[in-house]
Amino acid sequence: EEQCQGENSERIVVLKLGGSSITDKGTLETLDQNMLDWVASVISNTTTSLYQNLSSCIVETAGHEEGNCSCCPTSNKLIRSKFVVVHGAGSFGHQIAKSYGLKGYTEEPPPDESAYNPEINSMEGLAQTRLSVTKLNWQVVQTLLRHSIPAVGISPFAVGLQAHGDPLLNKRGEFKTSADPMSTLMHVICNALQVGLTPVLHGDAVLYGQQRVGILSGDTLVSQISTRSELTDSLSCSASPGDEATIKTKQVDVIFLTDVDGVYTSDPKRDNHAILLPIIEVDSSGKIVSTGGKGLDIPICQKDGSSSSSSCGSTHEHDVTGGLETKLKAAIDIAKTGRVQVYIVKCGSADARRVINGESLLERGTLIRLISDPR
Repeated sequence: EEQCQGENSERIVVLKLGGSSITDKGTLETLDQNMLDWVASVISNTTTSLYQNLSSCIVETAGHEEGNCSCCPTSNKLIRSKFVVVHGAGSFGHQIAKSYGLKGYTEEPPPDESAYNPEINSMEGLAQTRLSVTKLNWQVVQTLLRHSIPAVGISPFAVGLQAHGDPLLNKRGEFKTSADPMSTLMHVICNALQVGLTPVLHGDAVLYGQQRVGILSGDTLVSQISTRSELTDSLSCSASPGDEATIKTKQVDVIFLTDVDGVYTSDPKRDNHAILLPIIEVDSSGKIVSTGGKGLDIPICQKDGSSSSSSCGSTHEHDVTGGLETKLKAAIDIAKTGRVQVYIVKCGSADARRVINGESLLERGTLIRLISDPR
């Protein structure tokens, strides 16, 4: 009977939708509805197929003695996938942010804010950028709902996150607010997952320090969420009430959907000789130590984005968050923890469908992982 109960697994997928994948980044506030529908259909199929298998098993086992699983051998191990969706701004936000001089940050702001320039770091710029990006969030949520996915929009600004992704600390290392904003956000995400909702977050215009304004990149947000212990170490974050005892293992995958096949040695849109890197392995410090046999001398973006390669930046003139540089830094920061594997694949491709479905083998795409990770 114990064997027939099986070993259920919980799989959480943090899915980053690149702004250039679901919008026309060159045209103000223009959605690629076909691509967004594709994403929604794949998520819907992934989240429902396992429950359909379970339902058919219940029908097939009707009338059999309790614990007899011979008629339904595939039910012995059930993997349930739940999604946290994070989307970039694309043409909903970047152009407006750039017109106000706003940009993304990855480090905490300097303590001296005397250089604050209200003409550049304007609160009007924050408000206008947020108005634009929340329009996109509304459309993403609406599309997911049309595909029977119970999606709920969540804005980082609402919980007080700063542009660099971390909470703002005072000189004594204490939170300047009454609570850690990231802990608040994780609490909201976990509650949503527990009751069967799909959280949909987005890159956002937020405060940077006490007076400055900046852009919290969706890539930075993915890195912050995916490395939190609430998501990677605790079953209680996503397990529905009463299910904790039946779930034996937990898996967290991070998938970046972009407008190219993966990480290249240079920008494939500009260089016909660019080489796709099938795998990037890093050590615990985040240093790249292997690129799938392609050679470590290939000039790819390093953790700090320092490289002469054109693959580090963005090909979109309105991009204010760093393009692949920020994405690769985020992916490495996640992979070096050793708890999560990261995939960078092209949105709409067969490889994207496979990794979203939980299949790890790639034909065209980039897997980023810790060098000692046996998976």
